[in-house]
Amino acid sequence: VSPWYGQYCKRVSRCTSSARMQSMSQLWPNPAEEEFSITSEVEIEEVIVYNEVGVQVYCMTGIRGSEVTVGRDLPSGIYHVLIRYTSGETESKRVQVVK
Repeated sequence: VSPWYGQYCKRVSRCTSSARMQSMSQLWPNPAEEEFSITSEVEIEEVIVYNEVGVQVYCMTGIRGSEVTVGRDLPSGIYHVLIRYTSGETESKRVQVVK
């Protein structure tokens, strides 16, 4: 190995599965026939649902709880659910609604 190599190259470590963020919530059932529930270890503040093209189709704010049920009025499709916690952290989940 050339002596100049150490000047320009830095050691890079690979991210292992234990270093990845653990999910703070569960979304079930998935796929859902009517509605789906989100349960969390921490308090949920807001849930926003987007359709496949990124259009917001549902929003529930001021929840302040660890469980919420949504989706009753959503047509069949695949949705992205953004969960915002009172801690300020956010998490994204994917759900399929089949009616």
